[in-house]
Amino acid sequence: MVVDFIHGFMLGEASNPSETFDIGPDPLERVRALPPGTAPTLARVAEALGEDGLRYEFDSAFEAALDVLVKGIEAVARN
Repeated sequence: MVVDFIHGFMLGEASNPSETFDIGPDPLERVRALPPGTAPTLARVAEALGEDGLRYEFDSAFEAALDVLVKGIEAVARN
């Protein structure tokens, strides 16, 4: 599981040469331009995250996901 986790992150990062995964130009503006009521949940989430929150940083995401994975393994091992 750990090997597959690391492998998946490596593949994702290798497929994107930039430091962050950007979902496209002006994602917040694109969501705001949708017809009213088209995607209300997406609109609420996008507004709550803001422009910076809609970017994906591989390093911080890897560390956060690895922490969750390790804590899950520790919890199973305690039981």
